[in-house]
Amino acid sequence: MKTIIFILLFNTLSYASFLDDFIFYRAQNCYKNREYLKALNLFKSIEYKDEKVYYNIANTLFKLKRYKSSIAYYKMVDSVNLAYKVFYNIANAKAALKDYKSAIAFYKTALKYKDSKNARYNLNLAIKELSKLKKKEAKLKKSAASYEAKLDNFDRDDLSKIADAKDPKVMKKGYNFSKGVDFSSSKAKFISVSKSPKKVKKVKNIEDKLQEIDIANRLNSKKLNTLFIPLN
Repeated sequence: MKTIIFILLFNTLSYASFLDDFIFYRAQNCYKNREYLKALNLFKSIEYKDEKVYYNIANTLFKLKRYKSSIAYYKMVDSVNLAYKVFYNIANAKAALKDYKSAIAFYKTALKYKDSKNARYNLNLAIKELSKLKKKEAKLKKSAASYEAKLDNFDRDDLSKIADAKDPKVMKKGYNFSKGVDFSSSKAKFISVSKSPKKVKKVKNIEDKLQEIDIANRLNSKKLNTLFIPLN
């Protein structure tokens, strides 16, 4: 009876292995043909997954720009033979996510396993991008602080003086100070006045607005010519 069970089990495993190999072969072809979503579904359908399967799933996710998910699968690969590729590709994924600090660390780890021209190039590029990012963040903070200072220095009395002077432009437009002001030649354009004449509301989240503008400019700028692509 034990012999029969052993034979049945052996045959079942052999069939599963053959089927997995066939699916893996189909998935690879889809990947080569840039049918990444189809390739991903096939790779994931493999029943007995090993490091090779996890690595290919990670690469496919990278191609689909699902960088965080690709990193998770790269970390499932526990193979010394694939160590360089795994760390290099994680670094690329981190760089794609603009996490240059982490990318630098992973490039350095990859270089411990293999001295690669591509890894060194990307490492230097990530260092430069991190430096640019820090400079832009410092500039944004400085701009935000400058706006905050202007708002802090803007006194309610300034509004009263303008109103008392009966500025023709102001009177012509008939601004209601209880609802708000909009003087193009005054710092008042940065604020709105509350119902209480003694209270002035500052524009909130100035730094966030500046960052949104910066992000939009980055998206419209020319894309970097890099080697941030996964190794197959």
